[in-house]
Amino acid sequence: MIYWFKLFEKYKNKQFQIRLLIWSVTIGIIFFSLGSGSLASSIPNIAVYYFHNQTEDEGLQWLEEDLSVSISQALSKIEQINYMPLSEVNKIADYQKYKNMVQKKDSMLFGQLANLLQVDLIFSGNYYQGKEDHIDLDLLMYLSSDDHLVEFRRMSASIEELSDLKERIIGIILQESGIDPNMVSLENIIDADDIDEEISGEGFIVEESPQDITAIASVSQDNPLALEYYQKAMELKDKAILEYEGIDFPSKPLWNEAIQDATKAVEADPDFAEGYYLLYEIYRRTKWIAREAESLEQYVDIVQRTNRQVDDNEFSELLIRLAHLKYNAGDTTSAINYLELAISYNRNNVNARSYLMRIYYETGQERKALQQAEEIERIQPGGIELDWFASRTKRISLYGREAFESYERGYKSYIVKNYSEAISHLEQAISMAPAFKDAHY
Repeated sequence: MIYWFKLFEKYKNKQFQIRLLIWSVTIGIIFFSLGSGSLASSIPNIAVYYFHNQTEDEGLQWLEEDLSVSISQALSKIEQINYMPLSEVNKIADYQKYKNMVQKKDSMLFGQLANLLQVDLIFSGNYYQGKEDHIDLDLLMYLSSDDHLVEFRRMSASIEELSDLKERIIGIILQESGIDPNMVSLENIIDADDIDEEISGEGFIVEESPQDITAIASVSQDNPLALEYYQKAMELKDKAILEYEGIDFPSKPLWNEAIQDATKAVEADPDFAEGYYLLYEIYRRTKWIAREAESLEQYVDIVQRTNRQVDDNEFSELLIRLAHLKYNAGDTTSAINYLELAISYNRNNVNARSYLMRIYYETGQERKALQQAEEIERIQPGGIELDWFASRTKRISLYGREAFESYERGYKSYIVKNYSEAISHLEQAISMAPAFKDAHY
């Protein structure tokens, strides 16, 4: 800097001074750009692997999946982070090879998994039985840069406070990824079970059918043993609903027994569709997300494979639910397939078409999205779907996709009152498209 100042003083020629200033500014911009690029690329690629049950209590085995899946789904909704969803990890990594990695804190296996996934950080952990129905958790982080396994200070929470525990874990993951947790509304993404696309300001939510299981399929009586376990599980489920008054977890005794009996029912008859549907209902109530999806998928498969008679409208709504679970797990392809199947059972299912339209739109399939919007307009003339699609398409053509997507992120942050994040996204949209009136507003 002193060198440039001396040159400036030495040569009093005004034209030379102007050129010198231009050179200085240009060099400064280059260094700033290089610094910004390195800063942007400093955000690591991360993955979360399955947690391990060290309690010796089979009733708490469900937490291995619940912690991993729900944290994975929450992280998938945070756009600032470079995250590999657990669904993708499962496609690449052999579970049998790595299942004891966390328990043994095997840094060599962690390293092999990091290389396989091509990630910088892997998070997992062991949980233990704490005092007074509490869970003690030791969070682990593997850093591929120096082949080092870090163990964080033990965290503790009751089963009823699992959301708080997950929020603390996600906060640590964000910090280690170079992201300020205060810039992310964690309470709005943990255990969230709705679609985050808005329709005129209202969320698109997948609701459960009010119908009882008997409205979907008649209970099979071909296998007496399967039916016996099924009836026991149904009775236990009804008792659990009354006993726990909505505070439902798979480790609660009645729910645990119901799961065991329903599982025995489908083991006795692998094509017992109602048994899988009952498991789905239990897992949904107890928020065991991964098992909920598996059971519902088994039920759908049996109905399809055996040509069972079902109520088309009710079955179509169930398929939307399954698509929603798949979408949240990061499996967009399966979500689209199940929504298309839902429409095949009920061609006038506006919920299925609306959801499918938005997924098509998100994945850049605008023509297919428009087709769904037009079908919805045919079913419900004067609806908002065609306007919704046309409005987005028009603004993308005017301001560019990147600017519009920044605007949408800002709008969503504003809706959940995360104003600092909203301002950041909206300013980014304006910088890319200064004439973007909605972003200015």
